[in-house]
Amino acid sequence: MNEDVVTADGKSGVVRDAGELSVEAVRQLIEREHKMSLPSDAPELLMVTIMQAALNEEKRLQESHRKKLAEVMNGMVNDLAEAVKKESAGVSEKLSGVAVQELQHVSAALHESSTAVSARLSGLGIALYLCTGIIAVSALVNVWGFLVR
Repeated sequence: MNEDVVTADGKSGVVRDAGELSVEAVRQLIEREHKMSLPSDAPELLMVTIMQAALNEEKRLQESHRKKLAEVMNGMVNDLAEAVKKESAGVSEKLSGVAVQELQHVSAALHESSTAVSARLSGLGIALYLCTGIIAVSALVNVWGFLVR
């Protein structure tokens, strides 16, 4: 948790991860920043709960999609490697030893490249987390803007 982060207006404020912003924290922030007290049953505070539920569901879905994408990509890479091995084994009967070795090198290179592609795709998981962060910040700004009104 960052306690002394400069906000857009240049003042020091409290910035929390999306998962940490509670109704009580919003009430305290409004009271501190605007010298205005909101009762715990203020309808404006419903937005905090709604946005938290939406963010939690989005995180759950993104994690599920990331796992499924990794499974699909690993399956595709393995299928490709098996197909190349099978084809190179079938061709090995027809070609001389030198050509078989070259095909095995090609097969190994294809497997290596497909593994590299899989690794690069897993790097897209970082982009998903960045998108989640941007969405979370946007949601917090929306809640903050709604509450400031």
